[in-house]
Amino acid sequence: MRDHRPTKTNQLLQHTLTGQFQRHLHELQEIQQWLDTQITSIPSAHWRLANYRQHWLFLEVSSAAMKYRLNGQKMQIQTAMRQHLPQLMGIEIQINPALNKQTEHPSAVMKKSTPPKVSHAMAQQLTQFADVLPEKIAERLKKIAALASRD
Repeated sequence: MRDHRPTKTNQLLQHTLTGQFQRHLHELQEIQQWLDTQITSIPSAHWRLANYRQHWLFLEVSSAAMKYRLNGQKMQIQTAMRQHLPQLMGIEIQINPALNKQTEHPSAVMKKSTPPKVSHAMAQQLTQFADVLPEKIAERLKKIAALASRD
């Protein structure tokens, strides 16, 4: 007799392109985590693992200076990487200027500038200095002192 049990979805997906893609992504994540521990001379915001295909590791860096720094460590990384991926043939480093464009943190975004607050004590000192200084500078100091009365 034939076995008519339904096939599990996981088993179906493992043999399709989606399953192969998932395995490749998982492999890339593992390599990225391992590289994070190995590449310490360059901040992680300036490089990333682009791909691993046909036994070649492709890294992207933000500038030529970062590429130069990473090329200095290339042989060390490659020999250490062969312990985890014995089939590794080489590492290729490419420049990707898009890595320089980072999203800014909301608190770092420029806010509408507010005029500086001047205390009453500071306003009194400014008016005293204005009496001694030349007329052009005295007018500016008095305008700044007037900010204290606005608050």
